[in-house]
Amino acid sequence: MKATNRLTLSFLREHPQDAAQFLQRLPLDMQLPLLLAVTAEDAASLLEHFLPISAAACIQGVEPSQAARLLTPMPVRSSARIMAVVKQSGVVQPILNLLPRQSAQRIRQSLRHPSATVGAIMDRDYFALPNDISVAEAIKRLQRSDKPISGEIYIISPNFKLSGMIDLDSLFKAGRQLPLRSVMSRHSPSVSVHARIKQLSSRQEWQHLHYLAVVDTEGELVGMLHYPKLLQAAGETTGDKPTTDAFGSMLSIAGLYWIAIAELVDAIMSGRFGKSVRPNKRHP
Repeated sequence: MKATNRLTLSFLREHPQDAAQFLQRLPLDMQLPLLLAVTAEDAASLLEHFLPISAAACIQGVEPSQAARLLTPMPVRSSARIMAVVKQSGVVQPILNLLPRQSAQRIRQSLRHPSATVGAIMDRDYFALPNDISVAEAIKRLQRSDKPISGEIYIISPNFKLSGMIDLDSLFKAGRQLPLRSVMSRHSPSVSVHARIKQLSSRQEWQHLHYLAVVDTEGELVGMLHYPKLLQAAGETTGDKPTTDAFGSMLSIAGLYWIAIAELVDAIMSGRFGKSVRPNKRHP
């Protein structure tokens, strides 16, 4: 093994959380070769520190046998967290069939929720930000995300517990070098994954939020509950509430506006915008 490879492997093993933060900045097609080149134990240790949506993308990007190899060394709670997001892509069963029987059974149990509870209707494929990154990195992740942009973003700790939230306006106005945790609001409304649907439509938070964070008994973020979906499941109508689909569309437009502004600022700061070009110069 080359010295550089030994150094890389040593870093991955001694600092898996830092290594995971770095890897998640890379395109998927650069992440996968590394995860498949190291031992299953080392790869699993890295994936455990990925955001669930990023880890799920890796699992979905390989063959079921390779996915099972990456998941097997993990604690069941960690693999279940990832498979909860993979579930929405319809490739869960082939992977579970290749996992140890007891682990597969426990994961299946964790993915089931009674039809009258929040867990049955929540969106598992959600976007969240870790609290140990800078504002600049948070904005870059927003720019790279293909998820719908709403008015607020939930923030989680390194152990995936809900730790705060921030609205787009506050995020883009904050100093780029500041830690995200220093500008977020620590008040982050949430609902239990086991809560009954009928009990939730009258909550005051719906007056100013489009969705609520869903947490499990350990306080870990496991999904998002969207207001229109809640009303549909409860057999109610949206009426004139501001959290209808039209409001969601306005939030998305606002989010796109902020991201466009951020990209313009980045271009100016990096010198890619406003450079003089000779009028008759041909460009390839």
